[in-house]
Amino acid sequence: MYKYILSIFIIASLIACKDNKPKSTGFDLNEAKVKSNDLIAQIKQDTFLRDTLVINKVINHAVALSDNARTDTSFGYFLMQAGKIAKSTGQPGKAVYIWGTVVDYKCQYSPEALFFQGFTIDSDGRDTAMARTYYEKFLKNYPNHPLSEQVNQLLGVLGKSPEDLIKSFQKNK
Repeated sequence: MYKYILSIFIIASLIACKDNKPKSTGFDLNEAKVKSNDLIAQIKQDTFLRDTLVINKVINHAVALSDNARTDTSFGYFLMQAGKIAKSTGQPGKAVYIWGTVVDYKCQYSPEALFFQGFTIDSDGRDTAMARTYYEKFLKNYPNHPLSEQVNQLLGVLGKSPEDLIKSFQKNK
């Protein structure tokens, strides 16, 4: 009987002490917004591109936002800038990933993000089939966007060697 009462007491104690608050994912949206604003302020400084630590902070924060804040469209501007930084510092895969999040947001920066994805894959990845997919998706989703003409031009030269481009340019003169 003693063991039975002790077991009930232990179980009741565990239930009573249980924390009923939802488990935190470790991601605080408001804190992320403050941090994004701080990093944007650092981005605007003239010297930030020489500071590898700031570059990595910006990119890592952007990747964390990409993974955790997919429903908040206010991060579009920051993620666009972070993608540009990643591309310009030799991290095109991260740039494409970050811009993919912006495309998924369907915010005002989505068309440019989709364009940059295709252009980066075309120029840095040299994957013409994948670049074509992004360019065609851009034209399908944003046919009247100011970048549409440039995307059509890029599709026209996609996969052509520099020699072929020179020949076609000379031929059209």
